[in-house]
Amino acid sequence: MFPVKANLQKKIQTDPDGACDLLDANGFLPKPGESREDFLARALKEPYETPELDESFTNAVSLSADILSEGAERTKKLYGFEALYVPGYALKHGFGFLWAGCTLTDDQDRSVFALRFPFAKQTRWFIYDRAELLAHEQTHAARTPVNDMIHEEYFAYQTSGSTLRRYLGNCFRTAADSILFLAGLVPLFVIEACYMLGNPVLPMWPFAILAFIYPAFLLIRNQLARNVMNRAKKNLAAAGKKEIMPLLFRATAQEIAQLAKSTDVSTLLSNWQKQELRWTIALRRFK
Repeated sequence: MFPVKANLQKKIQTDPDGACDLLDANGFLPKPGESREDFLARALKEPYETPELDESFTNAVSLSADILSEGAERTKKLYGFEALYVPGYALKHGFGFLWAGCTLTDDQDRSVFALRFPFAKQTRWFIYDRAELLAHEQTHAARTPVNDMIHEEYFAYQTSGSTLRRYLGNCFRTAADSILFLAGLVPLFVIEACYMLGNPVLPMWPFAILAFIYPAFLLIRNQLARNVMNRAKKNLAAAGKKEIMPLLFRATAQEIAQLAKSTDVSTLLSNWQKQELRWTIALRRFK
């Protein structure tokens, strides 16, 4: 659980480096370029304030620490953090038919988890697992300061027990990807329905090609991003790093690309450690 404000303030005064490590372990990460002073000042404010909640949270049930810890077990194993300080709620309304949960973040990077109401008591609902869903959303909450749209869903979906979801999860990076994916399929379904009703007004093949284009683009983009990630992992391993995923988790997309291209990762990390608080903490915590 996130340290009590008074205890954190005392630790900042007596052991600022230790306070930074403690915050990182709680899933509270520095922003790129953020100084230690600014980071610690933000830590004394943001985690103790909850974003303003809209009407969807009316009559919502607060998720207990025990429930939140189900997801934290996975994030701790994979990435070395437990974001138990982010509040979670089970909502009774305000969701779509297949909606299971999400992370809501305001303009000050304060987050809150919103899950479908059955998860207040059930570990599973439909095709969703509560622990996996929480770990997924806790990953998003922790990485918010890094602001990396390219690999964000990759890291979130690595918490899944499904090999297929771990591979395909990063295909859909934004809501626009899902909309365009479905937009290409709708005309195909309409034409197919016309054929089934005996009224083939248009040929099928042009719409089949259109429906294939965007999914193909998503798969290719996903694989290219995975290639960069895999090269970065390989280069970190060659540099003697053993806790690779926690290090990459704290990297921006630009930094991951640099790690993938670098022929001298050790020097690159050494420079980052001197210049960036994120890397000072990460390389102190993970070997």
